[in-house]
Amino acid sequence: MLLGKMFQIKTYRFLSFERDFKSYFPIAITRIKSDASEQSVSVYDIVKGDRLLIRNQELIPVDEILISEKATIDYSFVTGEVVPIRNNSGDKVFAGGKQIGKLIEMEVLYSVSQSYLTQLWSNDVFQKTINQRYKSITDSISRYFIPVLLLIAFAAFGYWILFDTNTAFNVFTAILIVACLFALALTAPFTMGNVLRIIGKQKFH
Repeated sequence: MLLGKMFQIKTYRFLSFERDFKSYFPIAITRIKSDASEQSVSVYDIVKGDRLLIRNQELIPVDEILISEKATIDYSFVTGEVVPIRNNSGDKVFAGGKQIGKLIEMEVLYSVSQSYLTQLWSNDVFQKTINQRYKSITDSISRYFIPVLLLIAFAAFGYWILFDTNTAFNVFTAILIVACLFALALTAPFTMGNVLRIIGKQKFH
């Protein structure tokens, strides 16, 4: 029973979508040093005034000003809008957009913690408390199943003990074995986990 519960918890934790938006950002970004050389730095070390190089398909981690002549930014990660936005030199580009096309140069306006996307994510509207009201079928059934099963087993034992002791014990154990609680407890998590594994292998979303 404990093994089944552990397997279930591990599966649900792996499939959890309650992630911070920063977990989708790149770990490092390319910064242009004062001598014009390139340096790979953590996104959390970026400060106002830094100049960054954003390559094709890279997410923009902070609010920036476009230095390059043109850029095409895909904001579907933030807004869900699939049509990319074209920007010209001097335009403000917000964090969360994905660069599409050739390499571009940008100047940082704010650090990651001060960007518009971070402020938006921290808004009270998005800070909702999740009440775990979900109950599995096995939990709902076992609430009544176990007491009823034990009642039937003891009732049968009490009836047959008046006639034959061996038969009484055989009936008592037979009822518990046929309606095995361990099978009920293990079936749901292992079945759910295996189904999710198969779906994942087939790359269903």
